[in-house]
Amino acid sequence: MSTTKTKIGYPYSFPSLPKVDVRVFGSSANFRVEDWDDPDRFRPVAIKAASLGIREIFVPKPSDFNGLVVDKESFPYTTKICGVRIRYGAIADGVILRRGMSTAIITGDCPTVTMVAGKIVIAAHAGLASLLPQPFRLGDSVIDRMMNLVASEQRAAAEVLVSCHIQPASFIYPPDDPKYGEVNRERQRFITDNYGHWAPWILPGLTMRNREWCNDGKIDLFYLIVAQIKRIEGQCTEIYDDGIDTAASGSDFHSQCRDRATSGRNAVIVWHRR
Repeated sequence: MSTTKTKIGYPYSFPSLPKVDVRVFGSSANFRVEDWDDPDRFRPVAIKAASLGIREIFVPKPSDFNGLVVDKESFPYTTKICGVRIRYGAIADGVILRRGMSTAIITGDCPTVTMVAGKIVIAAHAGLASLLPQPFRLGDSVIDRMMNLVASEQRAAAEVLVSCHIQPASFIYPPDDPKYGEVNRERQRFITDNYGHWAPWILPGLTMRNREWCNDGKIDLFYLIVAQIKRIEGQCTEIYDDGIDTAASGSDFHSQCRDRATSGRNAVIVWHRR
């Protein structure tokens, strides 16, 4: 089993299923969708998809952080831009990609998780609220939902890529925040109580203070994803992080954390080619 933060070259193809391509697009365009009911807002996605030879792409709306992973039947609307059929209208984090399907995951700082397990391919937006939904509880994250769609005999051979997200140096939920400190401390307690030896990886700098484990608020989303996968399937073979830090990337990637209200959005396009 390999669990690695490394530099991944894009396009990335999975060794076990080379027909799955992952591509990351940053500040070369703004993929932010202000109005999900306005089909023309998908034009930047359509332009990139057309340049790759994609003729149909599914674009879920992940802003509710609901952890749902859906199939193509959940996309009720279709528009055509630049010769590409855009399928939209699904309020979900993730998409099951059958052969020939592609998806664009729109994200500011949240990871995109692509999992290949046998012939099953799933791509999902994995923001903190989708990884640790409130009230905090085990078994209801977007990762749980992804893994539950895979037969147990396929999980051990699964390959997972975590793409294009903020790293812990910039991703901080201070336990002493005047407005959110209480929920931030509750989140830390949940992690230390439930994630065992992974807790110091998820919460860098974890120390005992006033008889309670805590850190300065940093959260490593990659190791949170790893811990959730390992809780379900301890033998998952390959879990990689591409090493991109959206917040520290300068002008290469959009970052909601860095740029706040003026931030654009990145896109991760995953294509399960025929």
